[in-house]
Amino acid sequence: MIVLTPAEISKTGISLSLGSLAVNIPKGELDALGSMGEWVASDGELIVQEGTYQKHLYTILDGEVDVFKKNADTKQILIRLSSGTLFGEISLLSGGQASANVEAAGKAILWRINHKHLMEFVEGYSSGGQICINLAKVLSDRLVQANEKIVDLASKT
Repeated sequence: MIVLTPAEISKTGISLSLGSLAVNIPKGELDALGSMGEWVASDGELIVQEGTYQKHLYTILDGEVDVFKKNADTKQILIRLSSGTLFGEISLLSGGQASANVEAAGKAILWRINHKHLMEFVEGYSSGGQICINLAKVLSDRLVQANEKIVDLASKT
């Protein structure tokens, strides 16, 4: 995985879109948030390794990533995420270890922000509280999806 320079970012033709993280954030503050993070490119590489300390929240700008668990010789893909989707929020907020692996499914362009810079935004900008609400909404939506999967699996047994 490599960090992209401003010239490389410009060549991609991709604009920064922070998806659900950006809901109700004024453009000026969104631009400030964008400048606090960095763009990275990955080509089939492991981005997050399960069990390791993670300090970044990621947004997929282009491409897809697979979230998976690995047991012995088996790789079980839990979900494939695409452009506009966030990941890394659980370990970022908990200050803990990654609960799964994340790997680029081919070429992917990502934007990421570390915990320190995200907290600087939360504390220094009027829409900092909105970022917290947006992250809570992402977590809530994922919990609802997980509950639906559990109910579906239980109904098949």
